[in-house]
Amino acid sequence: MADWMGHATPEVAARVTAVLTEALQDVPRAKAVRGSTMTGMAYVDVVFDSASGLDDAHSSIVDRIDKLRSRLPANVRLQVGPAASSTGWVFEYALSDPQLVSSQLDLRRFQDEVLRPALSAIPGVAEVATVGGDIRQVRVEVKPRELRERALAFTDMVSALRAVAERRNDAPAKVSLADLESAPVGVPGKGSTRIGDVASVRLTEDMPTGMADLAGVKAVGGIVIARRDANLEKLVEAVKQTIARESRKLPHRAADPGRMDSGAAAEVRVSTTYDRVDLAKRSRHTLLRALAEEVGVVVLVILVFLLHARSALVPLVTLPVVLLLTFGAMWALGVPATIMSLGGIGIALGMAVDADIVALEASHRQLENVPGSAPPAERRRQIVAAAQSFAPAILTSLLITALSFLPVFAFSGETGRLLRPLVLTKTLVVAAAALVTLTLAPALRDRLLRGRVIPEFDNPLTRGLVRLYRPFVHFALSRPAITLTTAALALASCLPIVSRLGGEFLPRVDEGDLLYMPTTLPGVAPDQAALQLFWQDHALSKFGEVATVFGKVGRADTGTDPAPYSMAETTIRLRPRDEWPKVPRTRWYSGWAPAPLRRALSLAWPESTPRTTPELIEELDKAVRLPGWTASWTAPARARMDMMATGIRTPVGIRIVSPDPRRLDALGRALRAVVGRVSGTRSVVFESLGGETRLAFEPDPAALARYGVEAATVAQAADLIASGGQIGEIEQEGRLLRLRIAPELPDVQLRGPSDELREITVRAGTGPGQPIPLALLGRPLYKRQPAQLRSEKGELVAYAYVDLAGGTDLSAYVDRARRAVDSAIAANEIHLDRRERIEWTGQYDLLLSGQQRLKWIVPLVVLSLLLQFRSLAEALLVLASVPFALVGSFWTLYLLGYPLSAPVWVGLLSVVGLAMQTGVVMVVYIDEAFHRRMRDGRLRTREDIVAAHAEGTVRRLRPKVMTITTMAASLLPLLWAEGAGAEIMRRVAAPMLGGLLTSAFLTLEVLPVLYTIWRYRQLRRNQLRGPVERTEAVPRSEAA
Repeated sequence: MADWMGHATPEVAARVTAVLTEALQDVPRAKAVRGSTMTGMAYVDVVFDSASGLDDAHSSIVDRIDKLRSRLPANVRLQVGPAASSTGWVFEYALSDPQLVSSQLDLRRFQDEVLRPALSAIPGVAEVATVGGDIRQVRVEVKPRELRERALAFTDMVSALRAVAERRNDAPAKVSLADLESAPVGVPGKGSTRIGDVASVRLTEDMPTGMADLAGVKAVGGIVIARRDANLEKLVEAVKQTIARESRKLPHRAADPGRMDSGAAAEVRVSTTYDRVDLAKRSRHTLLRALAEEVGVVVLVILVFLLHARSALVPLVTLPVVLLLTFGAMWALGVPATIMSLGGIGIALGMAVDADIVALEASHRQLENVPGSAPPAERRRQIVAAAQSFAPAILTSLLITALSFLPVFAFSGETGRLLRPLVLTKTLVVAAAALVTLTLAPALRDRLLRGRVIPEFDNPLTRGLVRLYRPFVHFALSRPAITLTTAALALASCLPIVSRLGGEFLPRVDEGDLLYMPTTLPGVAPDQAALQLFWQDHALSKFGEVATVFGKVGRADTGTDPAPYSMAETTIRLRPRDEWPKVPRTRWYSGWAPAPLRRALSLAWPESTPRTTPELIEELDKAVRLPGWTASWTAPARARMDMMATGIRTPVGIRIVSPDPRRLDALGRALRAVVGRVSGTRSVVFESLGGETRLAFEPDPAALARYGVEAATVAQAADLIASGGQIGEIEQEGRLLRLRIAPELPDVQLRGPSDELREITVRAGTGPGQPIPLALLGRPLYKRQPAQLRSEKGELVAYAYVDLAGGTDLSAYVDRARRAVDSAIAANEIHLDRRERIEWTGQYDLLLSGQQRLKWIVPLVVLSLLLQFRSLAEALLVLASVPFALVGSFWTLYLLGYPLSAPVWVGLLSVVGLAMQTGVVMVVYIDEAFHRRMRDGRLRTREDIVAAHAEGTVRRLRPKVMTITTMAASLLPLLWAEGAGAEIMRRVAAPMLGGLLTSAFLTLEVLPVLYTIWRYRQLRRNQLRGPVERTEAVPRSEAA
């Protein structure tokens, strides 16, 4: 961040932004360098591919900045952002005095001198930024009459002040007001006088870089920015404790009607306006509730199918142990408990349950014929025998599940950063489940599987299911063509809908808080922007769902905030949903049902409920609409992530590239009109370059020659006045203050700044010549210049931000918008020159990046799974389960209206692993029946193979129904979950739930058919050659 207050945008772009971007273009591993220039400010983003090595990159950037300071103007303030992530704004607060007794200067000083240092000392805090409040400057107002009496020129005063304010030992000069007043000013050979004799030196208010309010009342804001590796819960708790401790030092003054002012009580408050930990807590609550429901369902399923209460205790012990091992591994690896990481646990826990259920069911089957009074040694022998039959299959299936997700670690950028925590915790759960399966679970089964074990077919539920299922499996095995044709038709049914799913990078996440980001034309007056922001925030604070409204316009004092005065940011902290006011709803029974019936029906369909979040946003948006402002609604964490990842704060961005600023504006206006007509568009905001009128001075060459004045002297004097008169910076009482010079306001106000500029005097000739006013050396004029310029990869760019209506499919929308723009170009509604182009960016970039990576990741998944089997045929049989399982996934996504996104891809990969996991166990059961009949010499014909496979498939029915029931019941809570993070979990659970159903059909019907065809052909081949070759028929599980 480079602050060069008062200077025009083109000047800042040429002398500051271009120098910085050129120096940072070749920083190692940087994938983008973005420059933004506004009046008085340059902001440069360096974006890296990954988070590794960022500390070294940060040090490299600091070194480069230090080396190029000599190439930058003297008064530029440079600030390098902290070593924090794009979402590092984790806590915000505001200091306010509702009675307006304490001044904004007092509040600002308390923030900068008390709270800011105390909070910065907390471990894990990268920076504490301040926004709003009053700041001071030293203003030297020159008296024109006294200058004329002493034959001094205005430029003599400038030279004297620069000498006083000159930096010493690379630090600002420590100068008091008295030092400035007593400093000499004069001309060599003509004596000197004191600055105080010809000017007044005083402290005045300086223009801040940003302004803030709390519910429409001016306030001072604080922003705590966390380091990338910080423990947020500990950090935020320490921040709250520090604020509570330091707040005791705030001034408190009782009401006193006798005072000269209003006499009101002065009570400064520190209000929390944003807390990232609230999001994590809400997400944890959502997911932990779903996990508790999952464990309860597992116990219920075991009781219903096995009719053995002690068996239900096994998952009650093993599942908490799996969770503890997972959380321990997360702590060791430094993985925080976020929406994605906790979601991975919730999804994978169902797979861990699957292993427990298969083991319990197999042990029960083995113990069915063992009397309840059998000695423990005999029961243990049977349990060990059961373990030998299922353990290899379970471990292989868990390994396959883990391997199916390893390629996700290859995702880079924001895609990888989002998905890795989920995949990592999912893998940790699978590893913990495998460890528990080998160690704790066998010991628990040995201790708890006591007493009589009810045989499978003595359970009326199991007996009824087998009676229903046996005819189907015999029909499927006897008529494979019908079964496979049905499966092929189911697979073909997905072809029309897959292309209609569309895509998005990440769904809109309900974080529990909102961020309102209205924008207006660049170059807006700061006071005007702040006034309208205060009005909007006051209106927002009147809603019952809103807890606090903290707004800022302009930027905070941090390198992580590039916001100009044309962009406001209002953080709206919402109350808990159960505290929201209810609004009336018209239900299907409202117009005709009598009162008693209405009361009964209202239990299921209430006639008054709180607004949904989209409804609330719509009402808030209506309340704050103002002419000249374009609204954009998002969530705080999501907005920071989007802006850092793509430079765009909306789902879709349009980047316009042109070397001519005027063409950028023309193209942007044309694009806004075209894209605004595309269905699904909520709003289109073109970030116009704006325009501001700047005072300039045009020298007259003849006059310069006549009076012997250097053109550079005139230009420097005119630029100094036009840019605000900053001479330099000085230090007073530990505070850095700008030192400015300006002509004293006359008794009769001049017509405007141009007349003030005419009165400025410069020294004529090379020696001590006469003071010459600029009025004799040329003429002032006003120029229209851009108020904002942006560059990327060294090219001048502008952006249009497209906000989409709720439920709009991102991928399909961009396709429609592209066609509309292409048609406009063909119709010459939009004209592009040779060096101009239009590019689509935002989340759309990330979506395409993820899809491109999946094109080569999926083959790697298939290859890694093939390596898990010794028999290629068996491997292909298990792999055949994948497309049929995905049939249910795609139909579920289509019916729920979920486009393909990063969470959906995670769910689809889960389905892949789940289908292969169940396929492996089914092959083991069929293999067991096949080899048992082969050893008995009962495999002679195809009917013998059908009978063997029907037996194995029926034996798999109970554990399969149990696992389907528990998995479905564990996913349903995620599918109907509400609250923070629920949007992501629903999109992960939906394809898994649909895939689970079609995977069950495949496993119980199609896979046995394919297996029968393979075995029959194998039998025929071996009958022609001789006995069946044992080595070919042994699956990997039996070999293990």
